[in-house]
Parts: sequence; C-alpha cells; structure tokens
Amino acid sequence: MWYCTVIKDLMKQWKDEAGVRAIILYNMKQEKNEYDDSEYTLEICTNRPGPLIGMMGTRVDKYRDLISEKIKHRVFVKFIETVEIV
Repeated sequence: MWYCTVIKDLMKQWKDEAGVRAIILYNMKQEKNEYDDSEYTLEICTNRPGPLIGMMGTRVDKYRDLISEKIKHRVFVKFIETVEIV
C-alpha cells in the first residue's frame, strides 16, 4: 500500500493536534462502487473519539480532506469506539 506513510504521518499530526496520548489503531480499506475504485474508508479505533472529531466535526473534516488530497481519492472516516480495560 503506497499510502501507508502518508496516513501514518497525518495520523500522528492529527493525534498531536487533538492532544490524544492513547494508542490509536487505524485501517484504510478500499471500497468498491459501481463507477470506479476511488473511495476509501479510514477506520479509527480509539477509546476517546471526541478529541479527534473536534468541535462540530471540524478536526475530522480537516484531516479527511488532507488525506483525500494526498492520496487523490475520496475518503470516508469511521470511528470505532473501544472500551479501555484497566
């Protein structure tokens, strides 16, 4: 996957901006549609999605657009909230 380094760098920047210190797992997968193969879904697993989403979704919109611009494909972001086990 050629976009791994791009995603890794942007996820680090996103985490730093949001002030999140917890481990975040993410996966990028290509979605098939009837017209072309230009859609991707970025799944982010975290126990605190709020800081990554930002107020009124501004932070997630910003990084979704940055990722889309870098990889030249439409990107959807899906958050999977995990439970922190102590």
